[in-house]
Amino acid sequence: MRGFFAYHAVPYNSDAISTFRYHVAVAWVRTLSRRSQRTVVMWERMQVHLERYIPKARVLHQWPKA
Repeated sequence: MRGFFAYHAVPYNSDAISTFRYHVAVAWVRTLSRRSQRTVVMWERMQVHLERYIPKARVLHQWPKA
């Protein structure tokens, strides 16, 4: 994820990066819930792991100076 964000973190692309982060998180929660036989993984509980393992979307590359 860091490499993807490092490449695509240009100005005006933060919405797309945030959307990508969200969909990765949903897929992760869905996969973990499918693996469990007794219960589903709660979204509130996963927030801690998401903050730790998936970085927030932010612009890393500024506009070049002319």
